[in-house]
Parts: sequence; structure tokens; C-alpha cells
Amino acid sequence: MNIAKERMSKIHPYAKAVTWKRIQDFSRFYPKNTMICSEAERATELYIIRRGHPVSKRSWTTRKCCWPAEAGDIFGEMALLENKPRSASGIAHED
Repeated sequence: MNIAKERMSKIHPYAKAVTWKRIQDFSRFYPKNTMICSEAERATELYIIRRGHPVSKRSWTTRKCCWPAEAGDIFGEMALLENKPRSASGIAHED
């Protein structure tokens, strides 16, 4: 429990509440700098990007990995396929 609190205190300045508005049944809008999915959470869905913007991946072992996401790119699928917790957090760089 103490390790989790310590880790959360380190990322707290960089994290914003996950807020999204549903556009259609399966579409969501994530504002800039919001967390899309969180490391270690149970995976219940994967994400398909409709509009391309860079998405960063942060984990306890890697600081930051950023890729120029394009429409049609998928992320978050490995946790579903492997039935394991998410290996990293995904953060939106743009709306």
C-alpha cells in the first residue's frame, strides 16, 4: 500500500482526472493532457484513434514513449489479449 501511495504522489502533478464526453455509442472525446487509460488497471476495452495526434505511454519502468498516432491506430489491446493489467498509461497530447 505504501508503494502505491508513493508512486501516486510522483505522478499526481502530471495527472488530470479522466474526463471524457461520449460522442456516439463507441466514440469518446478526451481533452488535451487527460489520461486515457492507466497502468495496472484491468483492461475492459481497447482504443482506436479516429483523429491522429501523438499519444504518450508512461510506465514505472519507462518514462515516456510517444508516437505520432494516426487515424485507425489501435492501442491498449495487449492487456485484453493477454488478460493482464495494463502495462502503461496512455495520455492524450491534444484534444
